[in-house]
Amino acid sequence: MKIKDKTYLFNELGVPVYGLQKIRIGSSSEYTAFYFGDKKTSNMQKGKVKVTEGDGNDSTYYFSDSGRGYTGVKDGYLYYMGKLQCADEGNKYEPISIPTGSTRTTYVVSTSGKVSKSTTVKSADGVKYKTGSNGTLLKVDEENPSGNEGKEPSEPAWK
Repeated sequence: MKIKDKTYLFNELGVPVYGLQKIRIGSSSEYTAFYFGDKKTSNMQKGKVKVTEGDGNDSTYYFSDSGRGYTGVKDGYLYYMGKLQCADEGNKYEPISIPTGSTRTTYVVSTSGKVSKSTTVKSADGVKYKTGSNGTLLKVDEENPSGNEGKEPSEPAWK
């Protein structure tokens, strides 16, 4: 519901919700994240935001102008359901496979979540990843990817 140009979500008791919310998309089983700020704010947030997730950890998120958690590359960083995707600490670089419709697209990211574009980088254990101009994985140790490279993206930690 929009009130004075701000969007709110209310629970079944009519109380505004806040924090990170898992929202179904249409009538499908798909879902994504929306963020409604803290208890005091309780309205839909947009853009790049630090969010305390359900597990108590802070993560960086990006929400589109519609409030929906962004999936894909934004400003050189990789997001899934709004959550910044990063290589695990100690790996330096890691391929992450993002669902895109019925297929998956694998990107190579650093521990900060920055997408490696048009380059060759090495993981901490010496695996070489060659990437295209959009950051997608082209080669693994000079071989074509076999299709099983890339870890699953980490979803938001829901309450």
